[in-house]
Amino acid sequence: DIDKFTSFLNTTKGDNSKGTIHYNAFSTEKISYYSELESFESYSVCTIDFTEWKKRILYITLTNVLPIILTFTIALFLFIRYIYEIKYTDYFTNVLNHQAFNYFLSNHFKRNNRTLNIFLVKIDIVVNSEDNSPIYNREVFVDLSKYFKTLKEHYNLLFRVSNDHYLFVVKSEDYKLAHFRVLYNLIHEDIKGKQFKKFSIKSKALAAKITDKSFDKNNLIDNLMHHMGSNNIIQPFEIINDYNLIVYEKRKTNKYKSVVEQAILENKIIPFYQPIFNIKENCIEKYEVLMRIKQNDEYISPKPFIETAEKEGLISKIDEIIIKKAFLYAYKVKHISNIDIKLTINLSVSEINGTFIRKILEYRDKYGINPKNITFEITETSAYGDIEIFAEHLSKLKKEGFSIAIDDFGTGYSNINQLDCLNIDILKIDGRYIKNLSNSEKDRKILKAFIDIANIYN
Repeated sequence: DIDKFTSFLNTTKGDNSKGTIHYNAFSTEKISYYSELESFESYSVCTIDFTEWKKRILYITLTNVLPIILTFTIALFLFIRYIYEIKYTDYFTNVLNHQAFNYFLSNHFKRNNRTLNIFLVKIDIVVNSEDNSPIYNREVFVDLSKYFKTLKEHYNLLFRVSNDHYLFVVKSEDYKLAHFRVLYNLIHEDIKGKQFKKFSIKSKALAAKITDKSFDKNNLIDNLMHHMGSNNIIQPFEIINDYNLIVYEKRKTNKYKSVVEQAILENKIIPFYQPIFNIKENCIEKYEVLMRIKQNDEYISPKPFIETAEKEGLISKIDEIIIKKAFLYAYKVKHISNIDIKLTINLSVSEINGTFIRKILEYRDKYGINPKNITFEITETSAYGDIEIFAEHLSKLKKEGFSIAIDDFGTGYSNINQLDCLNIDILKIDGRYIKNLSNSEKDRKILKAFIDIANIYN
């Protein structure tokens, strides 16, 4: 419409040589571009159907941009899922891992749950059911995990919290000895595997009830694993009704361990020399080397700390310090007073090995010690393990001229079988059989039996 266009130009302020016009015509949104022609007294106008243009833009967006967004969203989802699986799933067995359990635990009591019942299993060894030979192939744990998943009706959740520890979360109403016995027996059945036709596990386990009032729940797994590692569970499994006792025990262990480590680092392991009196000869025959820990200006007994030192692998260092200082003392007495003193020194069973024997011989040569003046007492706070290997190590000491004694015979892990295997020179009878000899006929008979045994083995 020329008249309307002319009227529009007249009412528009500014430069009207070119511009745009938006308008609707026949229900269609349109846009026109106009430009004044200098050669003629007229305008050039170009009109575009904007409605069709917007439809085309939308179509281009849907067919090109949307697939890119969709692809990016799927990729992001898969990436997040991959990160989640890496963080919360054991890569090898596809079982929830230690971190997943910690996340579960952190939310469990927030949901107004009062208790958490768990069954922790430590896989000591996997054996081939056909010939009972041990299997060291870690791939067998894939089949083991698959088998555990088939027992889902007996538990709620399954976690692999370490290489050889599996944790089952059990329903609260199933916290009964009978239920755990069923689960324990199922775990120890012959398992059909892919790589090995049949295999089974040998393990120890414990059941524990954790409450919202339990201490140190953030370190729950570490505390239970520490308890399993530091205690011999005689029964197939142990049921713990008070988890807090384990926490107290671990804190005490850590405290004792700290004292021992500090004493080692600060050279506060001190030998004391207790004379052993020979009644017949009416003289001091030898000295027993005792250990004390120096704290400030006091010397405290190491008895509360010895068990912790053995469990935490510190006892060998303590034994080495005492042997070195005792040999140095014997060297000084020899050169100052020209006296060969005889010493009795305790050795922990758990640390007697080839390396430790070589250290003893090294200190012997360094201080010029006559082995005939030294008796090593075997303490029995722990089992001998492989007695044949243990006997071989002791025989090396005896060949060098050292004497061997069993301390507190009649207690701990001592028995007649060990006298058959170990070439012992001296039996030290536990004091409980000596204190009441004058009043106890039973103790006198026991003492006579010990003497007869000693005579049999010369």
